[in-house]
Amino acid sequence: LGWVLSKENFFINNNTLSKLFSLFKIRGSYGLTGNSPGAYSSMGSLGNYTVNLNDQIIKGSGIGSAPNAELRWEKTAQLDIGADIGMFNDRLSLTADWYSKTTTDLLFNVPVSVVSGYGSVTTNIGSVQNKGIEIVLRGDIVRKKDFDWNLSVLFAKNDNKVLALGATNADVISSGFLGASTILRVGKPMGSFIGIQRLGTWGTGEKVEAAKYGKKPGDIKRLDVNHDYKFDDKDMQFLGSPFGKYDLTFSTSIRYKNWDLSADIQVRQGNMIENVAALTVEDRTWYASGYASVLKDAWTPTNQNTMIPALRMAADPWNTDFGSFADSH
Repeated sequence: LGWVLSKENFFINNNTLSKLFSLFKIRGSYGLTGNSPGAYSSMGSLGNYTVNLNDQIIKGSGIGSAPNAELRWEKTAQLDIGADIGMFNDRLSLTADWYSKTTTDLLFNVPVSVVSGYGSVTTNIGSVQNKGIEIVLRGDIVRKKDFDWNLSVLFAKNDNKVLALGATNADVISSGFLGASTILRVGKPMGSFIGIQRLGTWGTGEKVEAAKYGKKPGDIKRLDVNHDYKFDDKDMQFLGSPFGKYDLTFSTSIRYKNWDLSADIQVRQGNMIENVAALTVEDRTWYASGYASVLKDAWTPTNQNTMIPALRMAADPWNTDFGSFADSH
């Protein structure tokens, strides 16, 4: 639904409003859409297998993916409220939107125990909410026959939150490059990162304590949450969200006769990414030590206040930290 107030008589007959606003429109919308699971997901699929029975190779067929007879469509309901405003004969324009989108019966390939014979099963596990605003401000700085110049800025903010996960709201953890790396948790954004908290590197004065973890000065030092001298799921912590606090886009366009030039600057603030390159290059320094941070900041007896472990030779039995984890650094 939309209402163009600037075309109403009470607006046109008001000299102040009609001169200031060339367009003033408010609008709203609501919709419900569905997303179906993959074909035959509820029934599973067939797979081909080869086994050794009584010293004979036997080929056959069996269920290749786990069936789920209770599988349903994923549903998304969204409410939008917005306004379109033009001022000074559209030399200055503003578009603003607020939205709230909720997805229920969320489709997700949930990891299952390997003893089941499957890696995951497609399931409706809960609901997710996206709520935010988008504002676009655009201005024509110059508007002539042979020359135009305009500027615009877009501000967007989206809050993503998991509302429910099945009957018990249990966490759903997905594996990454080196084990668990992302999590679905009620109250947190989708795809949030989990991992070990890196504290720095072991110093020469911590030789005895480092040895309790099978480490020595120069190795990576991590937070042992329950102080059991090993790292497992009990030491995993919430590290951050892949969703930024906000996005900004600055755009400008210049036209001279039949020539035009445009440029964009995009900014995202507050999000985290999983830097697999740094994980393999900085943690296992003998394997690939070309990062400038490794060459400049790696641990040495005279440079111990650093996040980068010491360089090791391949022949050194301490050559690498193969106990690497997706951590906070």
